[in-house]
Amino acid sequence: MNSLLLLLWTVVTAVFAQSTNSGYLPGCDPVSLNPSLVLREGFDITYYNYPWRSYNYQINRGVPDRVTYLTSEYINGGYANYERLGSSTGVTNLTFRYTFGEGRGREIVQGTLPDNYHLPQTINISNFAYLATGYFRADQDGVYNFTLDFVDDFAVASFGSGRAFTCCNEQRSLTNPTEFQLNATWSRSAPEGRSSAPVRLQRGVYYPVRLFYVNTNNWGGISLTYTDPSGQHHDVFENSVFQFNDQDESCPAQIATTTVPYDGSETVTAYTTLSTYTNSLNEETTGEVVVINTPYGHLTTHYY
Repeated sequence: MNSLLLLLWTVVTAVFAQSTNSGYLPGCDPVSLNPSLVLREGFDITYYNYPWRSYNYQINRGVPDRVTYLTSEYINGGYANYERLGSSTGVTNLTFRYTFGEGRGREIVQGTLPDNYHLPQTINISNFAYLATGYFRADQDGVYNFTLDFVDDFAVASFGSGRAFTCCNEQRSLTNPTEFQLNATWSRSAPEGRSSAPVRLQRGVYYPVRLFYVNTNNWGGISLTYTDPSGQHHDVFENSVFQFNDQDESCPAQIATTTVPYDGSETVTAYTTLSTYTNSLNEETTGEVVVINTPYGHLTTHYY
């Protein structure tokens, strides 16, 4: 082990890449790009009407549309073709669950979301959708577990740059998520609609988050929580989710990696360790470094 640590300190220092070999989710470093950047706490949310398959306003009864919300065209931007109901900012608690009188599942019901959504106006809570976005800032290195504890009717969530949206270019890439790590749909046989996703994050890095929720008709609700690497469960996102204005260029965070030779036949991620290294700005910094074991004969060394 001592020889490995010696190599870490003296042989190869800080190869930077957004590499899947590191095991980290791709994240962002907006403050390095713009040191005067102004951060705002909480999710930004935009609300939209969700359509009925058909609706008779004379008798106030409709046929729910249980198809559109499952299509990729709708999830990836089609929702914006429907009436915009409002927006809210600074939301740190995404939990709500409401019910109303039985027998009203096929009618438009007006109401308000709870105060934690910062949306005072009345909307049709029986059939609506929303898009919540923000940057999750990790305060520890390690695996975070995000969970949709409850969904009625549908929700998908993406985490990481290139998955949710591009670093520092949220508005220009928001409608093109490439992956949903969380996907939950309510059903009568499994009303909890649970879905969980573990992701490995690096302390101090900002990770794009995109949550899309739909209530097609009748009762609705959602609960998104997370457990941090220390095992602490969080029901709210206070001091962990932020927003900032888009920048002129992308701002990907750099993951420090170093290679160490070993007698195996495959390149593998071995472990992480805290080390002092020279970053891409030629500045000495201390942080977590991913150690990658590389077979002898394939190691490229750099001396400083």
